[in-house]
Amino acid sequence: MNEPYFSDSQWESWADDLAENNYVILNDFLNKNLLAKLHAFLKTKLEEEEFRKAGIGSMADFTVDRAIRGDWIYWLDKIRDQEISEFYLLIDELTAQMNRLCYLGALDCEFHLAHYPKGTFYKRHLDQFKIRSNRILSVIFYVNTEWITANAGQLRVYAPNEAFVDIDPLPGRMVLLRSDIVEHEVLKTEASRYSVTGWLTKHPIGVGYLG
Repeated sequence: MNEPYFSDSQWESWADDLAENNYVILNDFLNKNLLAKLHAFLKTKLEEEEFRKAGIGSMADFTVDRAIRGDWIYWLDKIRDQEISEFYLLIDELTAQMNRLCYLGALDCEFHLAHYPKGTFYKRHLDQFKIRSNRILSVIFYVNTEWITANAGQLRVYAPNEAFVDIDPLPGRMVLLRSDIVEHEVLKTEASRYSVTGWLTKHPIGVGYLG
């Protein structure tokens, strides 16, 4: 059995913050080795031209609109992408703890690598679809190896009272958001911006889904 990455008390504290604010920011969540591994994997997939333009909507109404979002993505597969198997062990722990503490009932997950080239953004949105509402928790890992304020590209998270907080995509940082409640956007970035983004979901992901 694998040793847990974090103690129960740490998870309990993070779950309390998530319950209170509907989002939580966890600094240095990725250890240096896993951060380096994810960054290298992402750069390799970029060099191999495996990324595709990201779109909006489900498979039935999927469109690419660069006026709304400008990122490029690579969908991960737990079986195919064995180079980052450690990442999925961490996701297993995250899912188990959030189910235990927040009663999520998450049964599956979906993740992709995301690259925002300089000058791109993603306008304000909610991580939920009208025809499919199985996303429970949005999960974002930042895998930039360094980041400075001048690079911009913050994640802007909106609270229910329309206040907002801007979150820098710092190396190793993770952000959790309630998918059905918290609207957010990615502000225009002035440098290449890298992340692993995904969702814990209520039921297994269907074949042929585009998100």
